[in-house]
Amino acid sequence: MRRDGFEIKHLILALIFVLVAGVLQNTDILNIYGIKPNITLTVLLTLSFAITSLSHYLFLLLIAAVLLKFEIGLEATNLVFIVLALIGFFINRKVSGEAFFNNLFLIAGATLFFYLLVDINFLYQNILTVFWEMLYNISLGALVYFSSHRFLPYEKAFRITF
Repeated sequence: MRRDGFEIKHLILALIFVLVAGVLQNTDILNIYGIKPNITLTVLLTLSFAITSLSHYLFLLLIAAVLLKFEIGLEATNLVFIVLALIGFFINRKVSGEAFFNNLFLIAGATLFFYLLVDINFLYQNILTVFWEMLYNISLGALVYFSSHRFLPYEKAFRITF
């Protein structure tokens, strides 16, 4: 019983991080010189190191996808967002090493693959913009990691629960 209470508390804290990220994603508050981070993806990838339950992670992913959705139907960017977040959840269970550094590499890779899959021409024509966004996402990922690390368990989770 006590374990379930802690898991619900962690889920609620993770939900708060996702809600704040979704609100920030839909504003220009974090827009610096035209570079807007993908903070929602960054937060989800960072939380994937603390959330061991696939059903809890899918719940957070659904909330994030709804917060980023303004039109009816499934757009390519939403699909890529969902797929990258899910891949990140499973990848972090396969890699060894320090979770903090794995998180930073996962964010960098997800940023790059997001543009490869959504708009490769933008990546090709604006490589410096994508590079600066990648650094921005990594910086925010480090900030989220350290701020959430105090409240959420970041033990290396090699198993997935439902």
